[in-house]
Amino acid sequence: MIAPRLLTVVAVWLIVLSFASRGHGAVIGVYDAQKLVAERGRLETRIKDLWQVMYDRLLTPDERAALKYARLAFPTLSPDGSLLNFYADSQQGIVSLPIHSLLLLEDIGTAYAWLYDKSYSAITINEYASMLKHRRPADVPAGTFPPPLRGLGIPDNALSDKRVNELSLRFRNSAYAYVLAHEMGHILNR
Repeated sequence: MIAPRLLTVVAVWLIVLSFASRGHGAVIGVYDAQKLVAERGRLETRIKDLWQVMYDRLLTPDERAALKYARLAFPTLSPDGSLLNFYADSQQGIVSLPIHSLLLLEDIGTAYAWLYDKSYSAITINEYASMLKHRRPADVPAGTFPPPLRGLGIPDNALSDKRVNELSLRFRNSAYAYVLAHEMGHILNR
């Protein structure tokens, strides 16, 4: 059972979120467009570096040969508007990793790390994901979904905690590596 104090905290956060998101610019998915522009270079570099390590160290010579011309694309959002969607065009040899999806996955990793480190339940992440899947932005007070860290009450400086940062990095890299391997598998096996 959820403690009354936790319900109060959630209620306060919902009120704060309803006012906080009114002053922002254009929203794409759950992020301000400006945030996605600011994070693009960092995320593209991180993914390209990770793919290079995977390509050089983990693939067999035959897999490297088959994936030599595979390319990574970084649209801002999935063409179908999905908030979390990675996909491959096996005919063209292109893996698409939307910036929105990469940032959302990264923020969820940070949320898991912070909640785990503070001995809080991670069920709130499931509830957040359920909200994104089953609700419309018009259903929330602000008219847009909050980004995950703000929506889950994770402090802005969560990654300044060394333990949280290290655990978040492991979650994030594992998730990114899984996505890359899965999508490259579509290209490899057509």
